[in-house]
Amino acid sequence: MKRIALIAPFILNGCWFWGQKEYHDIVVHSSAQWSQKECLTIIVGAQNNNLTDYRTNIKAIATPYYPSVVRAIARRAQAKYAWSKEEFQSYVDGLLRQGSGMYIDWDRPGEQIYDHDLNPLSGPAQFDSLMFLLTLRNVGWPCGKTLIIGDQVIPLDNVDCQAPDITLIEGKIYLVNEKGNFITPRYVYGRKMNYLTNIDETLFVLFTLKEGGHHFLEGSGRFFLAIKGLEDDIRLEFQTQDMR
Repeated sequence: MKRIALIAPFILNGCWFWGQKEYHDIVVHSSAQWSQKECLTIIVGAQNNNLTDYRTNIKAIATPYYPSVVRAIARRAQAKYAWSKEEFQSYVDGLLRQGSGMYIDWDRPGEQIYDHDLNPLSGPAQFDSLMFLLTLRNVGWPCGKTLIIGDQVIPLDNVDCQAPDITLIEGKIYLVNEKGNFITPRYVYGRKMNYLTNIDETLFVLFTLKEGGHHFLEGSGRFFLAIKGLEDDIRLEFQTQDMR
């Protein structure tokens, strides 16, 4: 997990250039053929955010770790850190197993993705789990003069100006399907502060999608990452057709 955390901030750095090719045009090809611009297009094309929602000061960027996104992240890291082929494949294998329960047969052309039963990936119901990289920031903080004591930030001008408590953030994050059912994370990892201020909190959020013979996304074309209890509720939409 430490190595994943070191790579994570790199995902959102840099500019994203709009090109002729979009997410679905690129992911059908092997990642060895992707340019750095195309890798960033895949990452940004899969994620969602509420940066233009001015009803709340809490801003969220959520990146789902689909197999295509994992490979795009790894290709950008490979270019930055001069990884070998073996280092690239090892990173992808570990993150795929952890984030979705998927595997890649590197010996076959096209980087074919397989589920844990070694069936070729053909739909979202084959995902055992789904990991998100979730970045949160409170752009409304500070709202006056503050006093900092340890990891506590105390407002001095307005007693009602209080940064949201995120010590139990795992109880405020949900995954919701089109039927309105929801699940809570198996774990949330990476929190650094007790209160959400204007410093980014970058979290890894993992949901278990398959329990016994039931799959949480069965019959859903869309699903939503919901965050409650920080200010106004946040609801980010994703498409199951993008789970590739």
